[in-house]
Amino acid sequence: MTVIRANNVESLKNDFSVAVFPYLRTSQPISLGRYVFRSTDDIDDLPSEQKTAVSEITEMLFLQDNLRLVDATYTIAEWVDLDVSDDMESTLVDLRSIQEIVAYCYAAPRHEFGDIFLAPEHASMLILIPSEISPAFLHRDFNVRDTSPQPRAHNQTDINERVPAYRGQYNFNHYICVERGSRIYGPVPQMVLNESQDLYSDLTRIREKRSDYKYLLDSLTNHYSVDLSRVVAAVHWFNAANSTQTSRLAAIVNLSIAFESLLNLPRGGKTERLVDSISMLLGRTPRLDIWARQFYAARSQIVHEGRCDKLRLIVKETRKGEGPSYQTLISYGREIFQLCLGTIMTGIYLARESNLQDQLQANQERFEQMQQIMRDSDVVAQDKWARLSSLVATCQQYRHVPESNMSITTMIDVIKLTCQLLVDEGIVKSSELRQRIDGLLSAKRSTDNFEQLEAINALHSFRADIEEVGDPIDVLCNLLDLVWNYLFSHFYWLKESRQSAANAQSAK
Repeated sequence: MTVIRANNVESLKNDFSVAVFPYLRTSQPISLGRYVFRSTDDIDDLPSEQKTAVSEITEMLFLQDNLRLVDATYTIAEWVDLDVSDDMESTLVDLRSIQEIVAYCYAAPRHEFGDIFLAPEHASMLILIPSEISPAFLHRDFNVRDTSPQPRAHNQTDINERVPAYRGQYNFNHYICVERGSRIYGPVPQMVLNESQDLYSDLTRIREKRSDYKYLLDSLTNHYSVDLSRVVAAVHWFNAANSTQTSRLAAIVNLSIAFESLLNLPRGGKTERLVDSISMLLGRTPRLDIWARQFYAARSQIVHEGRCDKLRLIVKETRKGEGPSYQTLISYGREIFQLCLGTIMTGIYLARESNLQDQLQANQERFEQMQQIMRDSDVVAQDKWARLSSLVATCQQYRHVPESNMSITTMIDVIKLTCQLLVDEGIVKSSELRQRIDGLLSAKRSTDNFEQLEAINALHSFRADIEEVGDPIDVLCNLLDLVWNYLFSHFYWLKESRQSAANAQSAK
């Protein structure tokens, strides 16, 4: 596949991308992550540039020969920078996660037939960007003959000439360059479409049928935990095992990688750990351990010998040797993998709903996070206020939890950084409020922090009289309430101690 270099491509002014599921249809718009996917005949409310792009791209989608696809599913996404790696381009990362999870949802195992409902190729995704491209990259003249009724009359000798076209990626692997009138075929020959397939109704039904599918789809919007990246990686290998382009032996290996990614298996003793992990997730289901041992034995033989003769489940030995064989190991493995993933997703969801992650974090850690956010020059002010507000609210929720080693210095620094940002952003309009903020920012530093605490007390005392409204001022007020809840008794103890010391000195 030819890589289109930037100096031979110019992006148009309308900066957007079109992401398409060519072989999936939808009867109604459906939200997946931060994108809304719609039928390619649902374009009436689009701006003219986007409407033209979707129409032209739809005309390029073919099943085979001269059979053009009538309906597909698309979304309008941000302009994608194809010159950076996928892991740095957030739009590509999000769209790739959507594709992986949609393919996973359609891979419902059918035990009786030993296959799945739809192969991952049906969830192929095409991303195209309106561009202007040199004709030399659109047409080839070596060992080919143009059989179209009206051959294109581009000047292919002038590399500097550019024509309206599209460039992009197919399945996040192959760069593609096409123009109006081009044909885009599927990733495998002789693809067969499913008449009952409907992205909207299928995903709606699957959400209602099993909660684990719901949690996985919801994870596109709500990132439950850092473990989600491991889940998506496992889903990728699960889909790779189901590809129609994957041999039976390679499918075993890919599915074993999916299990290792999902269950975080160690390098050694994987067979026993696989048995233990699956049993812990799904219970001591009879014969589950037999499948796990035979599956991993097959995987090891394939990896080390390049072959395997035992690809079906054998549940017991007989006097004459091996007993009867049953369904394929890969067929059982697909369903067991989905059950394991479902259990893990349910656990992640329940932990999130109970705020377990917040409960395991101390408020001192949150104050340190606030301090880091306010000092980070790469974070814009709007994001600082939003993140600070969230952390303050969480601290308020757990302020009564007993906690040792709270740092007075850190809390004071957070308030000062917050006040400094208010001043820098020109948010403070009240002269009285500005005077008290300046008093805190210029307060003398001492070993017991008394002067700074005194300035915070003065600022907090004025808190009820603050007439200015708005999120930043509200954040400051809530932060003052939180910090003073921790520090007021210490401040008055210091004040009394200092007064007692002063009285004792006067008595001398």
